[in-house]
Amino acid sequence: MTFSRFAAVVREGEIKLPKTLAGVTVPRQNEVVINLFADGKVRINGQNYAVADLTGFLQRLRQSDETGTNLSVNLRGDEKMSYQDLSSFMNACARADVFDVSFATAEARQ
Repeated sequence: MTFSRFAAVVREGEIKLPKTLAGVTVPRQNEVVINLFADGKVRINGQNYAVADLTGFLQRLRQSDETGTNLSVNLRGDEKMSYQDLSSFMNACARADVFDVSFATAEARQ
């Protein structure tokens, strides 16, 4: 599991990322950025999804590409999202056999 600032490129304006003091930007191939809002809404590439739909979505991504077994996910989760939504997100990734998961953060001011 890693923390990344790379997902800042795929911004969803309403998401306020949690802050960290240190982090590593690790660009990865076959990465999908998933935006999880404080109200539980999910947006991927401008399309809205329900958290319950993530497993199927990730499974389809893995199957649609010959390198799908190397799929990685970067979560841009709002700092006020619920623990339940985070847990549902992690379970969806595990059920889809996606284990390369990173979390986007914003750099905290010192």
